[in-house]
Amino acid sequence: MRHDLLFMNERGIDKLFAQWRASHAIFSSIEMVSTGYDVVRASDDTYLVVVTAMLHLRLSRYSLQCLCPHVLQNEWLVQRLVGQVLSMPIVNTFHFQPDGSISRMDTAASIIPALLALVGAENALLIVDGAQIQANGELTIPR
Repeated sequence: MRHDLLFMNERGIDKLFAQWRASHAIFSSIEMVSTGYDVVRASDDTYLVVVTAMLHLRLSRYSLQCLCPHVLQNEWLVQRLVGQVLSMPIVNTFHFQPDGSISRMDTAASIIPALLALVGAENALLIVDGAQIQANGELTIPR
């Protein structure tokens, strides 16, 4: 990856590393399993590699505190979530340059299907309303 990588609307590879650190701080365990990929020629000098995957994130009380602090008021829901694995479909798109370097990485995460599987529609809506995770998977960095 290039040092001036564009990731989550920020230029520089530091953003990627910051998100990795945040993920490891927030979740008890992390596993990403690729489910497929496509290679697309975007222009004469740019190829896209689109990777689909399942991201498995084990939830802890700290995960809930960081991502959806409003849920901590509902102890029944907290107990239902802590220790569970949130299995979230994601798509990562890598923009390759002619020299083989990656100039841009886009991420799309689908948290709704993962929450529906864990807690059902009503509770999923409660969790998502006020959640601190963006559609691109960007996490709020814990301080």
